[in-house]
Amino acid sequence: MVKALFPEFCISCQREGAPLCRLCELSWMPDPSLERFATTSGSVRGVFSLSPYPDPVVKGLLRQWKYWGQKSSGEMLCRLVVDTLEAYKGALPTVEVVTYVPLHTRRLNYRGFDQAEMLAQTVAEVIHRPMSTLLKRTRFTEPQAKQARSARIEDEFKCAFEVSLLDATPPASVLLIDDVWTTGSTMRAASRVLRSAGVQEVWGFTCARG
Repeated sequence: MVKALFPEFCISCQREGAPLCRLCELSWMPDPSLERFATTSGSVRGVFSLSPYPDPVVKGLLRQWKYWGQKSSGEMLCRLVVDTLEAYKGALPTVEVVTYVPLHTRRLNYRGFDQAEMLAQTVAEVIHRPMSTLLKRTRFTEPQAKQARSARIEDEFKCAFEVSLLDATPPASVLLIDDVWTTGSTMRAASRVLRSAGVQEVWGFTCARG
């Protein structure tokens, strides 16, 4: 009944029925190598992404999921993550634990879900590593997408995170998940907190980059 009143259309070809139709799903391809997105970036050893942010499929699914609360778009994006990681086995580094950049409780209560947590659960299942909530966000910050690029500065995210429920012996290596890497300020700030708690190596993974 809901789909009859509010039909879904493919983000790519506009065919009715799903946020990404089967034909467009099969024809979508990530960048030829996940490693193309790997880069050393301060406290983050390297960052891997499915695609550049301008990719209309990934960008469209992310926007529908995050801002419109369209669950089916999130499920489809997670499916693209699974398919890509299975196709590029070994592209991601071996880590002990998968974790994520959490939302502030204010935004979590408004949105009703944490997309980074859901992505982290998906990635953890594919690479057969435990997923753990190692961080909590202690400072509310504006979404980077709503700020002018010149305003996206590292100071915005200082003291925005703290370690949450980290064992006495922290994992030596962590894969830190977020939905988008833009300037990297958020992930670097979260990574610095993990490093200060004793994590030796932090890698990043996002759906989109740039």
